[in-house]
Amino acid sequence: MNSGILRLEFYGGMATRHELDLYDAGRSIEGLGRTVSILAHYLQTGKVISQAPASKAYVSLRAPQAGSFIVEVMVGVTAATISVPITLYLTHIFNQWLPGGSAADKARIARLQAESAIQRERLDGLQRAIEQRDKMDQVSNDLAQLRAFIEANQKEHDVMRSITSNSFLDIYRPIGRSATHAVAYGDAPGAYAGVVDEPTVALLDTEIADPDVSVVIATVDAFARKSKRGTAFSKHLGRGFRFHYGQMGKLSEQDDFSWSQYQQKPVRMTGRFYRFYDKSIKRLEVTAVERVEGDDLDDLLG
Repeated sequence: MNSGILRLEFYGGMATRHELDLYDAGRSIEGLGRTVSILAHYLQTGKVISQAPASKAYVSLRAPQAGSFIVEVMVGVTAATISVPITLYLTHIFNQWLPGGSAADKARIARLQAESAIQRERLDGLQRAIEQRDKMDQVSNDLAQLRAFIEANQKEHDVMRSITSNSFLDIYRPIGRSATHAVAYGDAPGAYAGVVDEPTVALLDTEIADPDVSVVIATVDAFARKSKRGTAFSKHLGRGFRFHYGQMGKLSEQDDFSWSQYQQKPVRMTGRFYRFYDKSIKRLEVTAVERVEGDDLDDLLG
């Protein structure tokens, strides 16, 4: 079994007293659980899911240990599509999704270490995370294999980034509220995700709207009628994405999104794409939808 321990440690604010606001902590744990479950399921099966409870991965919350405030998760899969430690995979993906890169991360660490308030805290977690970062050269073979795997499956990872974008942001919800910064690290050499502070969270929360409206032909994978949110896959785009239907009012009993999901037939969505800070697709805000049937469907199928 490929398993390991992933730690998320918060510093500053209430975390100096080994506390977090209960609502912040709950949202953070839920976001971490959903993000890790979806990524670990993909590592095991090579399949992208949007519903975390369907994950085949083993994910459990461990009792916190002494420190500022630590969330500790045990995660494992019975098999894996690549032979690298699971926490190295997870933290590498976290690093890809976090803004700034290694230079900005080192600057954050230097600034945090210089703050007198931080110096009075336990720095065990931060020091362990820095040690993991410094071990990157020791695991060059694993990292080379990991980078090749992600590059070969970039579309799937882009889809998971879109699907988990709210959950990934929720991981760091306590920052700016009941903590000032956080760091995630695993028990495998080199398993380290960068230090996250308020400016980092602000960038994660950024949405850049496309100037033009798009028309997308896609098949719905999952849809929640109450929130009018779902995920869909477009053959034309060659990828999946998250969407929201912003029209007011109650949906009809046989709405087009649910029809597409259960019939596995395409719909034509008109709307505007919103993108991450690095211009990757985050979600589609849908303003109009119609079924693709008859001659239109024949044209699509060739």
